[in-house]
Amino acid sequence: MKIFINDEGAHNGKDWVKSLDKNDAKKLNRHLLNLENHGDKILKRQINFPDIKPLQQTGLWQIRINQHRALFFYFDNETIVVTHGFSKKEAKLPSQEIEIAQNIKEQFKL
Repeated sequence: MKIFINDEGAHNGKDWVKSLDKNDAKKLNRHLLNLENHGDKILKRQINFPDIKPLQQTGLWQIRINQHRALFFYFDNETIVVTHGFSKKEAKLPSQEIEIAQNIKEQFKL
């Protein structure tokens, strides 16, 4: 699968990736490599990676990297789109972050 990291707008995924410290960036890269190599099996739940999981009833998924989260979705059978990332400061995933990812996902349907 191909990985595309959103590079447009105020919630630019590429800028967020660049802001991560070295260890968190390494961990994110490992997860992205797992998605690139096994994304279809992760989607079908044939392989489980504990730090990559779906967000219920949204069509979105999250990658956990310590206190950071990256949100993504499956665009087609060959592409995973990382919408953006953020630092999670509370137990529940902030609804505004989900809204940002859903808005980016809607733009891809156009």
